[in-house]
Amino acid sequence: LPRILRFIIPAVVILGLLGLVLVGLLALQLWILPKATAQRQTGQISQIRQDAQAALSSGDYDRAILAYTEILELLPDDVEGKSGLEQASQLRATASLYSDAIVQMEAHHWEDALSLLLHIQSEHPGYRDVAERIIFVKEQQEVSTRFREAEAAFEQGHYELAVQEYEALQSIDHDFQRDSVQDHLFFSYLQMGLAKEAAAGDDPEQLGAALIDFEKALAIRPNDSQAKGESQLLELYIAGLVELGAGNWSQAESDLATLYEARPSFAAGATAQHLYVARVSWGDELLADGQYEMAVVKYEEASIVKGVDTTGIDQKIGGAAAMLV
Repeated sequence: LPRILRFIIPAVVILGLLGLVLVGLLALQLWILPKATAQRQTGQISQIRQDAQAALSSGDYDRAILAYTEILELLPDDVEGKSGLEQASQLRATASLYSDAIVQMEAHHWEDALSLLLHIQSEHPGYRDVAERIIFVKEQQEVSTRFREAEAAFEQGHYELAVQEYEALQSIDHDFQRDSVQDHLFFSYLQMGLAKEAAAGDDPEQLGAALIDFEKALAIRPNDSQAKGESQLLELYIAGLVELGAGNWSQAESDLATLYEARPSFAAGATAQHLYVARVSWGDELLADGQYEMAVVKYEEASIVKGVDTTGIDQKIGGAAAMLV
C-alpha cells in the first residue's frame, strides 16, 4: 500500500495542477482576454472619435469621413458615428460646391456662380462668406448689364443715356471696366457739350449747361485741348454778359473782345452784338465824363465790329471828335 501511495499521490498532485492550469486557461479565454480586448477597443474608438472631431472642425472632411467609417466598422450601430459620417459627407459636398462657385466667379460666370451660392445658402444658411458673395455676384450682374446697355447707347450716339448708365455703373463699382468707362464718359460729355452749345444760340442758360458738360469732360482729361478751349470760350461769354448787365463796360469789353477775336460767330453771332454794345456804352460813359478822346477811340473800335448794325456810330464819332476842338 505505501508503494502504491507513492505513485498515487504525485499523480493526484499533477492532475490537480493540470486542472488548475485548465481552469486558468479557461478563465483567460472566457473573461480576461475579452475584457482586455474590449478595453483596448474602447480606447481605440475614443482616439478615433477625437481624430474625427478634430478633422471635422478643421475642415478636413475626407479624413473625418475615413475616421467615422472606421468607427462604424468597429461599432456598426454607433449613433455618434452615423451622425458624424452624415455631417462630414454633407460638409464635403458643400465645400465642393463652394469651390465650384469660386471658380465660376473667377471666370466671371455670374449666373452659374449665383446658382451655386444660392443652393449652398438654402442648404446651409450662414456657411462661410456665402451671403457676402451673393451680394457681390448680384452687383456684378447689375454692373455687367448696365455696362452693356451703356455701350449700346454709346455706339448709337445716345450720349445722355450712355452717361446715365455709366454713372449708375460707377456708383456701384467705380473700378469696373474703368479705362473704357472713363474714355466713353469723356467722349459723351464732350459731344453733349458741343451739341448743347450748337443748339443754344445766345441762350445763356443753355450755354451754361454746355459748360457743365465740358467741365465734366475736363475732370476726366484735364489737358484735352478741345474741351478746354470750348470751356474757356463759354466762360468768357457768360462772364461778359454778367459784366455787361452790371454796366462794367471795361471788363465786359475785355471778355467779349477776347472771345470775338477767337471766334466772332460764337453764340450764333451774339458775341459781336454784345461787344458792340459794350464799346458804344463805354464810349457814352467816357463822353459823359468829358473824356472825349477816349470816347472817340471806343466809338471807332465799335465801328469795326463785323456782323452788327452800326447805324449811328459815325454820328457818335463825329460828335465826340467835335468836342475835342
